[in-house]
Amino acid sequence: MRTIRMQLLGVYLVSLLLPLASLAAAGAVTWFLLFPASSTLDLNRLVRYASDLKPIVESRLQQEPPAAVHQWLSGRLRSELPPYLRVQVVDPDGVVLADTDGLPGETLSMVTLYHLMDPPGLHEGRYHAVELLQRADGRPLGMMVVSVAESATAVVHMGGSRPQDRIGSVLLASVPLLSFLASVSLFWRLGSALVRPLQALSVAVSRVAEGDLTVEVPVERRDEIGQLALSVQGMVRRLRAAHERAEAAERARRYWVAAASHDLRTPLTVILAQVETLLRADLTPNHVRSRLLTVYQKAEQLKQMVDGLFELAALDAQALEWPRQEADLAELIRRETAHLLPAIEGAGMAIEVDLPEHPCPVLVAPDKIQRAFQNLVNNAIRYGASGRLLIVRMRRPRSGWWRVEVEDRGPGLDEERIPLLFEHISRGGNVPGEDRRAGGLGLTIVKEIIRRHDGQVGATNVPDGGACVWFELPALR
Repeated sequence: MRTIRMQLLGVYLVSLLLPLASLAAAGAVTWFLLFPASSTLDLNRLVRYASDLKPIVESRLQQEPPAAVHQWLSGRLRSELPPYLRVQVVDPDGVVLADTDGLPGETLSMVTLYHLMDPPGLHEGRYHAVELLQRADGRPLGMMVVSVAESATAVVHMGGSRPQDRIGSVLLASVPLLSFLASVSLFWRLGSALVRPLQALSVAVSRVAEGDLTVEVPVERRDEIGQLALSVQGMVRRLRAAHERAEAAERARRYWVAAASHDLRTPLTVILAQVETLLRADLTPNHVRSRLLTVYQKAEQLKQMVDGLFELAALDAQALEWPRQEADLAELIRRETAHLLPAIEGAGMAIEVDLPEHPCPVLVAPDKIQRAFQNLVNNAIRYGASGRLLIVRMRRPRSGWWRVEVEDRGPGLDEERIPLLFEHISRGGNVPGEDRRAGGLGLTIVKEIIRRHDGQVGATNVPDGGACVWFELPALR
């Protein structure tokens, strides 16, 4: 992953190396423009060139006047010579008769003539080779000087600047400007690459601050800015999920308040009506007892609803995990079934128990699981007593899970209401008569207990009639 620090370091190094690289490139281009490979000339080659040129110059000097020789030297020969070579023809008195790069008539000093007569070598910064010119009868004509710049690959151009020189100068002079422009372009691109995602993040955060939780933060980088974008994206998603949960909780609260108000009002209405009758009517003792019994039953129903509300509120208030321990689920259900047997038989129901004989280890809070099982049994007694049979069964629906089922032979469940069976104040039975139903909080408590144990709840109708309500817990092994 390329970090911003690495990118900035790279840009810093490039900004340092770019001028050097540009200077080197301009120097190389200038070198090849001014000093092509074909211009390489060592001293031996210079001597050989002078030796080859000597008979030609001697012949022309004997056949043509000096002006004609100069015209040939500065014209045709100049065009054929490499640009770094210069040829001068000097008479015995030191007067220049012809010159490829200058005008004739210049008189060379005795010091210059003295040095030129030395063996081929360096004189006044230029390499030279000298050939003595003679007539056919041996009389001297003078001498021919072929010279080149001090560096064997340098260009000596005595007649003024050439286009190559100007190009090289322009290239060398443009190096700082080109380096500056390249550095500005590089920093601009990097700055834009850093600023664009930050601007996108700023826009996204501003929209979130305004309450728009549908924002999707683009994540296009893998550096620190990309990590920041991922963090902001995760924050927005968590806020969106929390907002959705809050809205769902608010809808459930409104529904729960409305349903609880209705269910609390119904038994209160019956109680008030019975008490009003007792106060106004002249009733026999039997009638009084009958109405008092109705008042007692409705008051007991109210107590059960209020107890359920308090228990559910207590479960919601317990934010920390319950202390869990390894327990044998089959043994827990077996013991709790024995405790509930009087209530089952008191409702006129027979019971069938089908539990494994081997240990079924689970990690649970035993008292909470017993409470959940009690609520399933009480729900079956309340809504399935007409079927006269209650079945307690435990099985393994799939690997890694145990399921506890409580089945009755009552009228069953409304199929459309099954998904809401475990919600607050939900009623899923088909039994008519408001006195046969509690507030529906028992199964809501079951759902909350099992959810806190990482389990699942469910219900279904039995093909032969009746309903089966169950919960599942993860098996330890």
